[in-house]
Amino acid sequence: MSFDLTKIVKNKDNNSYKNSGMVNNKYYDPSVESIAMTVADMDFETLSFIKEAIIQWTNQSTFGYTYPGSEYYDAVVDYMQRHHQFEISKEDILVYGGVIEMIDQVIEVFTNPKDEIIIFTPVYHPFYRIIKNRNRTINDIPLLYYNNKYLIDFDAFIEQAKKPQTKALLFCSPHNPVGRVWTKEELNKIVSICLENDLLIISDEIHFDLINSKHQHTVMSTLSKEAENISFILTSPSKTFNLAGLQCANMIVKNKNLRGRLIDYRSRQTGQSVNALGLVACQAAYTHGDEWVQALNELIETNYHLIKSMIEKDLPQAILYQLEGTYLCWLNLKEFNDNDLLIEKLNKNQVFVNDGKMFGVNGEGFVRINIAYPTDLVKEMIGRLIRTFNKNVSRET
Repeated sequence: MSFDLTKIVKNKDNNSYKNSGMVNNKYYDPSVESIAMTVADMDFETLSFIKEAIIQWTNQSTFGYTYPGSEYYDAVVDYMQRHHQFEISKEDILVYGGVIEMIDQVIEVFTNPKDEIIIFTPVYHPFYRIIKNRNRTINDIPLLYYNNKYLIDFDAFIEQAKKPQTKALLFCSPHNPVGRVWTKEELNKIVSICLENDLLIISDEIHFDLINSKHQHTVMSTLSKEAENISFILTSPSKTFNLAGLQCANMIVKNKNLRGRLIDYRSRQTGQSVNALGLVACQAAYTHGDEWVQALNELIETNYHLIKSMIEKDLPQAILYQLEGTYLCWLNLKEFNDNDLLIEKLNKNQVFVNDGKMFGVNGEGFVRINIAYPTDLVKEMIGRLIRTFNKNVSRET
């Protein structure tokens, strides 16, 4: 297998959501080479076996309405077993365009207006929007911070789960943006609380392939029969293989009754067709992508340790949280957040990262950094970030 993690494709003029956000920033300087370390996608060249599969399909097929075939389901089933020890069948899989669509449908089908849905914050920002748009109520439980690690406030969780209006937990695993990979002990405790209080678990596991070598991701449904009976597992190849633009995702629902209610709901909607090329790309990725997954995780880990050493050496007032999973670093810059001008200062210095506030009020003073880039580019951009706040550091440091 051939791929190059030292180079990126220049997407600044190719309708890339991430890069257009940087180019259209009022402080962007086109004379300075920069990268957008914001939206969670990547700029590496599309893997050759995915491109070849798409080309072959387009040469042999038309672009009519398309459904997943048996080879697609086989690829998903095999990948889940191979990478996550997750035993599933074809019947357990519901194919969608994306994780946000999945969350929206589960909330619509299984909860009612004004019902409360628990989220642990700071968290992936669309969670807030989806809940509000469906006229449900956000039950915001802030994560605790102890010993350089975010933890679930189980006392608050137990208290809020007992409320009769609380119906579900919308869970992020691994957690975006704080980078936690939850332990089996934590997950089992979550399941126990949800079972005791008749809560459903909507588990967004889109980053589940991107795990630090010292940690192990556990799919929620693999914990027990009881866990699988109340869980919706939301997955997609989009993060691991950079396929977000092809709109393909797989919800895995082991509980036949829950799955049946979703199928019934979808049958009454105006459109259920999925992107034909997304199916082709997902099948190719899950069939041929094992070496890529390993290499990408090694790069992420290398980049994280580089950033950690640079921050500790030249910007010790900042706190870089342990990256257990995802390719998204969570950096505390509260010491430098004068008059809420943190992002403006960074942008002026040609550093483009996510403002932590977008993930909740407890993200103020933080930034989220996409580090799925060649190491030399990461080193350059983190150097700029450091020099934004520490003028004593030279460019050569």
